Parts: sequence; structure tokens; C-alpha cells
Amino acid sequence: MTPFRIAVLVSGRGSNLQALIDARAAGTLPIEIVLVASDKPLAAALRLAESVGIPTLALDPKAYPERAAFDADLFARIAAHTPDLVVLAGFMRIIDPTVLTPWQGRIINIHPSLLPKYPGLHTHRRAIEAGDSLHGASVHFVTAELDAGPTIAQATLEIGSEDTPSTLAERLLAREHCLIVAVVALIAAGRIAMRGNAVLQDGEPLAAPLQLVGSNRLRINRGSGVLGQTLALAVTLATPMNAVLLPLLLSFAATTPSIAADIAIKPFHADYATLRNGSELGKTTLDLADNGDGTWTLRSDTRGTAGMAKLAGVHIVETSRFRWKDGRPEAVAYDFQQTTAFKDKTRHADFDWKAGDVHVVEGDGDFRYRIEAGIIDRQAVTLAIASDLQRGATSFEYKVAVKDRIETMRYTRATGETLNVPAGDFDVVLMQRDGQPGADRKRVARSWFASSLGWMPVQIEQTEKKGDTVTLKLVSIRK
Repeated sequence: MTPFRIAVLVSGRGSNLQALIDARAAGTLPIEIVLVASDKPLAAALRLAESVGIPTLALDPKAYPERAAFDADLFARIAAHTPDLVVLAGFMRIIDPTVLTPWQGRIINIHPSLLPKYPGLHTHRRAIEAGDSLHGASVHFVTAELDAGPTIAQATLEIGSEDTPSTLAERLLAREHCLIVAVVALIAAGRIAMRGNAVLQDGEPLAAPLQLVGSNRLRINRGSGVLGQTLALAVTLATPMNAVLLPLLLSFAATTPSIAADIAIKPFHADYATLRNGSELGKTTLDLADNGDGTWTLRSDTRGTAGMAKLAGVHIVETSRFRWKDGRPEAVAYDFQQTTAFKDKTRHADFDWKAGDVHVVEGDGDFRYRIEAGIIDRQAVTLAIASDLQRGATSFEYKVAVKDRIETMRYTRATGETLNVPAGDFDVVLMQRDGQPGADRKRVARSWFASSLGWMPVQIEQTEKKGDTVTLKLVSIRK
């Protein structure tokens, strides 16, 4: 079989090029790199290509009267090598639209942000300055508009409190390498194409970009939204045997249930307006991310943006780390941090499955109690309900770790209704916790889940014993 032919355009050191070369040398990426071209004659990537016998091309834009002339000559020379795909791997130029048009659907770019966020430059700094909790990289088809072509796949990672633009860029680089290899493998296998402004996988439009899982898999959304059924595509980057197995695995995954069948919900980022008794209080983001080690993280971040919440500098971060088991989340660790100008509050819980206990530290309090199968923390209840709705469950009962014990929470599914939130109108199902507040119960919790979003919660509401109601309303969602 004739190898899939690619040309790679670079402007710098070529670390993504190195990832492609390494995967090809290992036999896990059945491609031929027919040309490496650059607008920088001294680019280190050119020396890298030459060291392994790949033809190179260096053109100086200053030698041309205008950008279009440079681009036309560059792509005429690329065409002479008859590539099936052109990969922009750190190529720092905008290509002239008239030159680009004949190549659309055959050019991809890797960009260091979760597009459509932060097109252009300085993406790491912009993500940190915006207070984002998640960052990542995207591979997209190239169109005339800068970094706006349809996104094929993304890799995510959490932004740490100590991250700087340089440390974030360095940590992301390893994910970029895995992402570009995995995407090129799918395109080479004929699994991914572009039609109009849509990405097709096996001839069907993708509902959302593929997501890199760990270092070697792209998960495909097969459902109607963020929480849809998923399939895992194995793109292992280790053994030469996979040069033979890869096409088989890719075709097998198209019709076989997921090898990660326990995973009910796809990673997402959602923005909510936060209100108290109908008035603006703050903004909340909710992120679900695959940690790549068998655990997942659900993180909410709320900041006061109006009234006393703004004056007091209210900032609440709640983080649940868990694993999927039988289609439901099961707790691994939990953190709660509330910061205000007047008082801070923290709670940390470890779920030690080997020792068989839960250890909770809150302020000066230290609590231990026996662990139980299927236990979750309080934040993960919403996720558990969504996954049960996704699975068609009829009973909604959860063992929830609170400060000093395990509490059983039961929810009732109410009749459907239509709900208007800033993100639009949705047909929803209301889920309400059974019982009323009492001596050991501080609030009534209700959540509205939209089936059209794969059972994503579009509104979450808590009514305190004194009557105050805090409501989260969905503003936007990114898959």
C-alpha cells in the first residue's frame, strides 16, 4: 500500500515535527514525510529533517514583493511533492486566501489553545490572565480566517495556581505531540475529512471535537451533545506492531462499543450566570477533564461580580477527583476553598480505597469514617444524576460523603418542561432532592437537565432554610 504522504511547514525548532518523525520511525504512524518547508532558513526544524533524510525547502519572504507571491511560490513547490496532507506545525505565517482555497480540506494546523478561545498569539498568557481553569491545544482544518477552521480534536490540561506562560507552554507541549500524531493517524486512515465548515468522521459530522485521552487515544462523541455516548480510538504510540494493527483498530472502533464504556460523560467547559433571589451575584465556570491516569476532575469556580459578593471578593473553588465505575463517578479526592475579605473556609477529603476509609479535614476538625462502594462527594451528585439520566436509570440514590459521615441522597424525576436560560430555550427534566430542610439539612436542591445537550444541567438551584435562593443559569458551553 502506498504510504500516506504529508508535507510539514515549520518556523521554529520543530518539536511537533519530531513527534511525527518518531511515530513514523516506531512504525506506529504509516506516513511518508515528503517535504519539510520553512519561511526561516535557519529554523532548527530544517536541520532536524535533514538529519533523517527528509527533503527540505527554505524560502525567505523578504525576497518576494508581496505575501501572496511568497505563498504562491511556496505552495507551488509543495504541490510538486504531491502530498496528501499539509501539516502546519508551528508555521508562523497567515496564508493568502487565494493560495489557500485549492488546498482547503488538505491542510491542518495545531494551535496552543482550546479554540475558539484565543486565536492568534500569546495564548498561554491570555488563558492565565482570564482566570481560566483549563487550557489546551487544538488541531483544526485551515481556512482563510485565522485559527477559525473547523476543529478536529483537542487536548486539555488544568492550569495550576503557580503556572506562568512559560511553564504552561512547556507542560502543554507533550500533549500537543500526542495530539498531532493521533490526528494525522486518523486522517491517514481515511477516517477524518472536511465538508463545508464541518468535520466528518466516517462520513458523519462530528458533534464536537475529538478529545485526547491519556497519551494515545482520541475519544469520539457519538451522542447528541456533551454527555453523548463515546467511542475510543486506540492510537498507541509504542510498539511497531501497531503499524499493522492501527487500521484494524480504527475500523473496529467505528462499530464496536467503547473500550472505555464506563465513561458516561464527555469533557466540557460551561459558563453559568450566578444569581441570588433573581439578582446577579457572580459567574461560575464548570469544567470536566480527563486527567489521563484513569481519574477525572470536575471543577467549579465561582467569583463574585456584583453587590456584596464583589465587595467581599468572594471566590469559591470546588474540585472533585473521581474515577468512572459502572457508568457512575466514584470519589478519589475532594477540595473546597472559599475565600472572602472576611473569612476563609476549606474542606479536603481523601478516599483511601486500600485502607477503606474517608479522611476529611475541615478547619480544625479531623474526621474519619468507613468508605462504601460507589461513594461520591457533594459536588459530583450533579454529575452522577446526569450519567444516570444518560443511562436511562429509573432510581436516583447516591451515597454522599459529607463532613463526618456518609449521607444517602435520593432524587425524584419530575415531568418535563421548557426552560429559558441565557444559552437558549431547552426541553428539560427537573430533578429534585427528596425531603425538606431540617435540623441536619440546610437547603432544597433542584436541577434541570436538557436531553438535547446529552443531559447537561442548564439550571441548578438551591433554596436555603431562610428562603434565599441561589441559581446557576447556563450561558454557554464548549465541548
